[in-house]
Amino acid sequence: MKATLLFLALFFLPIVGLAQAGTLDTTFDSDGKKYFGFSSQNDYGEFVLIQPDNKIIAGGNSSLTGGNLSFSLARMHPDGSFDDTFGTSGKVTTTYGTEGFEAVSGALQSDGKIIVIGTSFINSSLGTAQVAVVRYNTDGTLDTSFDADGIVLTQISTSNEDFGKTVKIQPDGKILLAVQSRIDFNRDFVLVRYNSDGSLDTTFDSDGIARTNLPTQEAIYDIALQNDGKIIATGYIANTNDDLRVARYNGNGSLDTTFGTNGFFTYDFASNHNYGASVAVTSDNKIIIGGRYQNTSFFSPFVAKLNSNGTFDASFDSDGILILTTDESISDVAIQSDDKIITFGTSNSKFGVWKLNSNGTFDTTFGNNGKAEILVNTILSFGNGGTLQADGKIVMIGLTFESQFMKYGVVRLNNNAPLANSSFAAADLMIYPNPSNGTFFIQNAAELSRAEVTIYNLIGQEVTNFKMISATQEVTLQKGVYVVEMVNERSKVSKKIVVN
Repeated sequence: MKATLLFLALFFLPIVGLAQAGTLDTTFDSDGKKYFGFSSQNDYGEFVLIQPDNKIIAGGNSSLTGGNLSFSLARMHPDGSFDDTFGTSGKVTTTYGTEGFEAVSGALQSDGKIIVIGTSFINSSLGTAQVAVVRYNTDGTLDTSFDADGIVLTQISTSNEDFGKTVKIQPDGKILLAVQSRIDFNRDFVLVRYNSDGSLDTTFDSDGIARTNLPTQEAIYDIALQNDGKIIATGYIANTNDDLRVARYNGNGSLDTTFGTNGFFTYDFASNHNYGASVAVTSDNKIIIGGRYQNTSFFSPFVAKLNSNGTFDASFDSDGILILTTDESISDVAIQSDDKIITFGTSNSKFGVWKLNSNGTFDTTFGNNGKAEILVNTILSFGNGGTLQADGKIVMIGLTFESQFMKYGVVRLNNNAPLANSSFAAADLMIYPNPSNGTFFIQNAAELSRAEVTIYNLIGQEVTNFKMISATQEVTLQKGVYVVEMVNERSKVSKKIVVN
């Protein structure tokens, strides 16, 4: 009975981390941090992904061919050791062409396949570049069902400079990219959408490519998906100064003119160069922008919060924007299920992580008054991106010096975040009939990708485990009382089922 009560208490009560939030998680590679390379020269960690089984994929670039870059990926077990079932001893590299193949962003499909995007340089002396999209199987091999060889290159009409910046997988499996493109000598916001087989999706702006053609110079850095299918993009626009720019698009690639002014939000810091580096969307479709602005001789960070109509949310730092004057940077943002904000970047030549309350104040329970700094190796470390695990822990990636070369740096921090993520709530898991006479149905109301179900009996033993292959799954169990747990890559919810 004591064991049963202990299991129930641990299962149903919110999990509170025993370790202090913002400290290194020493269950990861013994000290919470890991650095490694793929080549004898430079390796650059750019993005990190968490699989449903909590394995960690670190991605970026390595200098493999005469100094030119190649895609590189590594997969680690949750304890930080390399996963030997992935590539060669846990590592994969992909080279294309002779001028460089640069990866900047990645995403996981619902079937576990890995999308990595970036740029293929055609002739580096001319700056000519194409968008590159690569899909890998779960073992790290190229997926030849994706455009025959696993690699798709896209050149936008009348452009010779197309740089893939970030990628998101839509709920329907389509692949959406933000692309910096110089078309007819004018740089614009560009979105490109592919079908799951790698072909351009012609239902998206008629040819798969949505270009926002304005007379000004613009550059896009990041995109996020709202739960209604609309797309948020951020970057900058070159007015008198380079100003923060946010745009919203409908699901078909057209501008959403109900957002801001004719689809745009613009903010001028009255300094030379300002831009949104990353964007995320809260559970109520408010928009978080993290970025940098030029503050005299260096760059300083800011975090802005917008209402869903494209105006500042005045409940955030009183005016909608938190502006710091420190010599720090923000390169990525993530949102917890309680709408607290995690930012990733560089602080004092170390990995820098902030945690903000939803009103823009620092969460003083995290790190040192809301901030954590991590030196991965003995000297300089620069943070690029990060994400949250299902248990709320924070994983971050970037660069760190090892000897005279740069190497991947990966760290994991403790965090007191709730288990569930923004769009995952109890209402998303439906079980009926309940009580049941033996056969019942589990419905994933939110149709979340990669949802996995585990059913436990009341002494904590696992009875069955399966992935949701459709929105509704039929289950048959013997008489008893069970706990049904549904998990996706960042979220967890559970309910009880009684079988008579």
